[in-house]
This record gives sequence, C-alpha cells and structure tokens, in this order.
Amino acid sequence: MPITRQRQHGRMEFWPTTPEERVEAFRTIVRDKTFAKIDGAAIDLTTASFVCQILDAINDDNKRKFIAMDAKKMALIALKLANGK
Repeated sequence: MPITRQRQHGRMEFWPTTPEERVEAFRTIVRDKTFAKIDGAAIDLTTASFVCQILDAINDDNKRKFIAMDAKKMALIALKLANGK
C-alpha cells in the first residue's frame, strides 16, 4: 500500500514507492470517486479513470513502460489519448 496522508478537507496524498502502488493509487481515486495527489501531481476522477482505462487496454510490455512513468506524465499521456491528439 502506498504511503498516504489525509489532508485538510478530505484530500488525499499518495507517495507510492513502487509502480504497482502508483497504479493502485489511481484505482483508489476511481473507486472512491475523489480527488487526490499522486507524487505531488493533482489527479482528478476523470484523469484517473482515463489512466485506468489505458492500463486495462494495453499489453503487458507497454504496461510496464507506462507504469514506470511518474503520475504527472501518465496523466498527460492519458489526456492526450482521450482527446485524440
């Protein structure tokens, strides 16, 4: 489980130590329908949902490359793919 910290107003912060924990942090945002920070990057429900959809759709080799990125880069790629750019 990633290191988490409850902030004011119910916001969560995740500081994952492994790529798998980073993925779990994205899935937690989707499951709880909330906003959180992962690796210091603000991630909303829509962005987390896009990242999870990409993780479910890509093959294992590309999945390993994708989860090795930091949360901000994962979110930017997910939004670019969602917008078709």
